[in-house]
Amino acid sequence: MDTRQLRSFIAVAQHLNFTEAAKHLHLAQSSLSRQIAELEKELGVTLFYRTNRAVQLTSAGTLMLKEATALISRIDELTEQTRKANSGLIGSLKIGCQGVEKYFFPQLAKHFRQAYANINVTIDWLSIKALTLALIHEHIDVGFTLELEVQNNPDLISKVIYTDPLVVMMPYDHPLAKNSSISLASLAKEPFLILSRQECPSGFQNTVRLCIDNGFSPDIVSEPSSLEALMLLVESGLGISLISQHIEAYGNSNLRFIPLTEKEATINIVVCWHRKNTNPIIPIFINELDQLLLSYNKPATSQ
Repeated sequence: MDTRQLRSFIAVAQHLNFTEAAKHLHLAQSSLSRQIAELEKELGVTLFYRTNRAVQLTSAGTLMLKEATALISRIDELTEQTRKANSGLIGSLKIGCQGVEKYFFPQLAKHFRQAYANINVTIDWLSIKALTLALIHEHIDVGFTLELEVQNNPDLISKVIYTDPLVVMMPYDHPLAKNSSISLASLAKEPFLILSRQECPSGFQNTVRLCIDNGFSPDIVSEPSSLEALMLLVESGLGISLISQHIEAYGNSNLRFIPLTEKEATINIVVCWHRKNTNPIIPIFINELDQLLLSYNKPATSQ
């Protein structure tokens, strides 16, 4: 018994007419009759009462119609799901976030859920270091992070989604807090707070390098391990910090974010995934992200 025979049986049972069923199936009537005969022989039962005037289901045929219809429906559903899975239209996607995606991610996530209702999306909020490790070990499929934290790992692929200027974060009552912009050189005597080199090694090195390039070595008074701790220490007046401008979205009235005069002081924000990750939903998600970024007039750039 195969699906071809079952579909032929269902057609005859629905039409109760071999000629009409054959037309529906685009088969020769002789071929259809042969399939039904083979099915009856294999099952060892009579499925139809046949006369010159009518075709009727036997009791065995009535039971067979119910079960065959359910079976073919399940086969069709399984076939469709398998095809969708192969094209990435069903499945799951694990996304790692750490704040850099705030300005576009809510709209992206909402649109993606609407467009791909059969894809289960889970979102993990991770620190910079934890997100990098999650990508490396494929605990997440894609992640949004700082390019400088992943660019030297040959196992990871990154795609720039936007470039953010660095700004100076300081308490609202700092003597420089009312400036419209600040040069790096003017910060030479300031106490610096930098995310720890364990949590954000490349970011730490980048801050130190920028200061040295502008004529001074930063006086690092603390290396907090989280962004929340960094902001609290700055708010408490313990020092200033160079951060990506997107962090301003998480600030409060006790903090000021002042642009740098050095326009080259920027940082790239990327979406990243593991080179060997074969999840077919990843390219679909990246394409949706690209389309959204185009609407923001911020085209993505391949690395």
